[in-house]
Amino acid sequence: MIKRIFLFIPILAMLATSGIPLAILQFGAWCTMFDEFYEESQSIRLSVKWTFDGEHQCKICQFVNQENRADQEKISSNEITSHKFTFSSDWVEQFVNSQNSTLEMLMLPEEAMLITFISMELPPPRLTA
Repeated sequence: MIKRIFLFIPILAMLATSGIPLAILQFGAWCTMFDEFYEESQSIRLSVKWTFDGEHQCKICQFVNQENRADQEKISSNEITSHKFTFSSDWVEQFVNSQNSTLEMLMLPEEAMLITFISMELPPPRLTA
């Protein structure tokens, strides 16, 4: 029983932070609005237009808009900071001027590279029946 609760808590947290509940609420509001507008106008085209034009918002749509604005303000208010890392000039000069740098140690000598790329003679292809 406790194991199920510990598995349920992260799923609940993920759903709460993802914005899915607001999306479900908005979808339900659209369905309700479409139904109400269709009862008024008896026109599917007009009902869809009124539902999505933004001028005929219900209380649920206004609530969802306020929550989205609040989330956007939270995101925009977070400052993105960058840090510039400076290295000691002595350390940089020592790294660049060293004769046994890491890259040179990893590279193969030219003679070893020539030996590995010598073309080999292959037998002619055989026909199989």
